Formats: sequence, structure tokens, C-alpha cells
Amino acid sequence: MAMIKCPECGNEISDKSELCVCCGYSLKQNTPKKKKRKSKKAPIIICVCLLLVAIVIGVCCYILYMNDWNFDEVSNTISSKHYSCILGHNWQDATCTTPKKCSICGYCLGKPLEHTWREATCTAPKTCTSCWITKGTALGHSTRMGTCTRCNKVIKDLDEEWLKIVTDIQDDVLPELSDIALKLQYANIYSGIVRVNYVVSSIDNCREASKKITYIYLYANKYKEFSTVSDYLQKAKESIPIYSDGCTITESDYATYSLEIANGCQKALDYIKKATDYNFK
Repeated sequence: MAMIKCPECGNEISDKSELCVCCGYSLKQNTPKKKKRKSKKAPIIICVCLLLVAIVIGVCCYILYMNDWNFDEVSNTISSKHYSCILGHNWQDATCTTPKKCSICGYCLGKPLEHTWREATCTAPKTCTSCWITKGTALGHSTRMGTCTRCNKVIKDLDEEWLKIVTDIQDDVLPELSDIALKLQYANIYSGIVRVNYVVSSIDNCREASKKITYIYLYANKYKEFSTVSDYLQKAKESIPIYSDGCTITESDYATYSLEIANGCQKALDYIKKATDYNFK
């Protein structure tokens, strides 16, 4: 402990005393102040803080940049805790049934697009032009033979059936009608019992022709597309005269029968020609 003199009274006192024991003078106010040393760490701390702020700002700007500067999208990503997509979602386009969706985190945005329907046609059901899903069945053509009223295409689904009808007429009915016409010609040439026999034989041919026309009519009548053809065949059948088995023909009345048969068969032939020449529209 060192001794110093009191500036006020001059007595010696301890240098650690705050007051003079003799006069009560305060020694503290004359004690020289120590100079504070400036800290060398302060600039470093300031620089580090500024660097951290710059990094935070840079990261925020980069995140906004990666999200096309869409602050709301970034806010939604953070609030929904989809942190894996903080630098931007990997979007999958919206479809008819699902909204726009991130393939990484599964986050959805917006609503589904909904279907864009194309109406059903004759050959295709109702179809979405975006996802190609179908609904229901195709309408089908309005007819199986002729022109479809929906698509205006010529349809020939019953070509085989139609060919059978025409073939049966040509192979079965027309030969019978030709035999009738030939026998009636012979009846006009010959006389007596020969003439009568030709007329009687032509009556048998009428029965056969009627049966064959009936068979073709029943087949054609199964298809509504052949309704007009069926009507012609029905009229052809009704035009052919049919006589009972006990019908007696003499030489004196053969001409009456012959004329009746000839006229009826000619009408039947006309109807059959209309049937085979029918144009399916």
C-alpha cells in the first residue's frame, strides 16, 4: 500500500482511501480515469451479422425466383409444411379428374379441368377429347341396309341376306313363271286334250311358284330393312291364281283359265322385278 498526500490538507493518506481521514476530501474525483480499449471483435461481429442478413435475403430471393416470384405459392408451401418443394414444385398438369399436382410432395393447386365431351356417333360412344375416356355406347347406324340418317354412310350389313333373296328368286321363282308362260303358249298351239293338259300343268306350276314366293317372303320379312321388298313379294304371291285340286278344265273354257293365269303371272313378275330392283336409300 502506497502513501499519497491529500490535495486539500497535505496530510499523507493511503492511495486506496476514497476520503481523506483528516479533512474528508474525496479523493475519487481526482483519480485519473482509465482509458477503455476499443474491442477488435466488434467489426468482425458486425461483418458476420451483415453477411448473415445478406445470405438470408439472397436465399429468400432465390426461393421467390424459383417459384416465379409468387409469394402466395411460397407462403402456401411453408404453411402446408411441404418443405421438400421450397425451391419450387415439380408440377404435373391438371387432368379431367385431378387438379394440378406436384409429383414430389403431392400438393394440389386449383381444380380438375373437367371432361370435354364429344357426342356419341354411330360407331363411337360419347368420348372426352382430353383424356379419351368413354361414356355409354355407340349409337349404331339407323339402318343395316341403305343410307344411315345419322352419318349419311351407305351401310351394307345385310348384303349376304339380300343376295340370298335375289338368288332364290332367280333360281326358284323365275323358272316356274317361265314354265307357266311356255305351257300357255303350247296350249294355244295345240288342241283337244293336249291343250287342256298344258293348262292343268301350268296350274300346278302356279302352286309351286306361290309356295316358293311364300318361302322367300317369310325370310325377307324377318328384317325390317326388307319391309318394302316383303310387300312386293306378298303382292306377287297374291297375284298368282290358285285353283283347287278338283278343278275341272275343258277345251271350251281353257281360254278363260289360260288368260287368267297369264295375267296373274305377269302381275307377279312385275312385282318381283320391283323387289329385285329395289334401291336401298
